[in-house]
Amino acid sequence: LYGQRARCSTRGNLGYGDFLTQSVNSQAISSDAAKIELSFEHIFEGHWQQFKIIRAWQKILKMGRIV
Repeated sequence: LYGQRARCSTRGNLGYGDFLTQSVNSQAISSDAAKIELSFEHIFEGHWQQFKIIRAWQKILKMGRIV
């Protein structure tokens, strides 16, 4: 949910795919896929609305390499 410029980012000079691979919890049952969710409430058009942002990714092998 935050990019390379975030002060808390550990991306450094990693490519985006490598960064996502290293970001998956090593204790997860399957490290082939991961997601993060953020939900919040905000007043929109005069009413409280709930918003949910989901970011998901998975490893895809092509010619023996993760793409």
